[in-house]
Amino acid sequence: MTLDCRAAQAGGPDPRVFGDPRVVAECFEDLPAHVFVFEGPEHVVAAVNRAVRAVLRPGRRVVGLPVREALPEVDGQRLAEVLDTAYTGGRTVSGREWRVVVDDDGDGRLAELYLDFTVVPTRPGNGAARGVVLHAMDVTDVVAARRTAEAQATAFEQRYQAALDEVMALQRTLLPERLPVLPGLGIAARYLVADREQGAGGDWFDAVPLGDGRVGLVVGDVVGSGPRASAVMGQLRAVLMELLLDGSELPEVLARLDRFVARVPGATASTVCLAVLDPADGRLDYACCGHPPPLVLAADGQARYLPVGPGGPLGVVATTTPVPVQSMRLRAGDVVLFYTDGLVERPDRPLQQGMDLLRVVADEARAPGTSSMPAAAAADRLCELTVERMTRDGHTDDVTCWRCSGPRPAPRRSTPICRRFRARWPRCAPGSVTGWTRWAAAATTCSPWDSPCSRR
Repeated sequence: MTLDCRAAQAGGPDPRVFGDPRVVAECFEDLPAHVFVFEGPEHVVAAVNRAVRAVLRPGRRVVGLPVREALPEVDGQRLAEVLDTAYTGGRTVSGREWRVVVDDDGDGRLAELYLDFTVVPTRPGNGAARGVVLHAMDVTDVVAARRTAEAQATAFEQRYQAALDEVMALQRTLLPERLPVLPGLGIAARYLVADREQGAGGDWFDAVPLGDGRVGLVVGDVVGSGPRASAVMGQLRAVLMELLLDGSELPEVLARLDRFVARVPGATASTVCLAVLDPADGRLDYACCGHPPPLVLAADGQARYLPVGPGGPLGVVATTTPVPVQSMRLRAGDVVLFYTDGLVERPDRPLQQGMDLLRVVADEARAPGTSSMPAAAAADRLCELTVERMTRDGHTDDVTCWRCSGPRPAPRRSTPICRRFRARWPRCAPGSVTGWTRWAAAATTCSPWDSPCSRR
């Protein structure tokens, strides 16, 4: 009888099927993974390979001992419980990146490892589980490299966010802190930074009270985004404000601004819409240099874009071709809406479609709010709703939208109430307490527009 047959009859592995046991043992030894073979419910260590012995100190005995005695440091790390689950449940148990501490030098100092492991029950002859085999891969270096990369990414993100905050702070300082409060005009604005990560961009807006009672209205857009665009925007805004306050007319203001743009790196092809409104009679003089036209929401319910001439962006056309200035008259209750192309332009739709959408959205947004809403809140509501609804599908550019109302209707006097006031006007000595008391009583029956104080 051959040796192979005798091994098969003795119940051992048949070499004709499994190969030479010595070769199998050598392969077991050379596996790069840490392999433990346990037997019985106490998980007595039956065998370990070379990778396990390399982790343990030389001469440390583990074979023949229960796991809790061979590796006492595993208590509290739930490793023994994993072996129990695989043995009693007869199923494979796996884990990823478990942090395990072992006393590799025997001096009580624990070394930290990260392991990916699989525990498989052994069933000789497909019967009850005889033990389990633990196959573990040391992934400590992989975990350490990933955590280092994550820490570096977090630090980079924090530095980037700090830089972005500085850019946004710069943008806020370059835009007007507040719009002027002007009699008879409702002014409000909304600015929204682009969804992209470049930070603040080159949009700007302004309202400049002029010395003769008129007000200059400006909205512009510098090409690009980030700190450079913000810096260019700040220069253009400052120069334009100075030109307006200097008293120059619109054609001269735009011509001088265009010459300035030609000398500023990064300013070429900037667009601007400049208007001057006289609140007394509603006259609006305006010009657009490559900028989308203003939208007028008329008091009669109509919404229309103002016609603009063939003026190109700053530094491109206006140097040789004067920008045409046009005029129109706003009526009481009219609202003019200024904006940048970020409000209407999207990569996936034509510009005209965006402008048609803005006309509908802005017209619906001017619906009156609650009766208790003050005039300032109502003006702000129009810009807020318009920007909110126009950007619900996202926006890839900065968005600026601001509005200015036309002249308010003059208060109407109520003649009957005036007669009633005059009829009740007490004829008392001027300045006497009795006279002022009777005056106040008479004034409570009259409209605010008909009180004597309103006629001074």
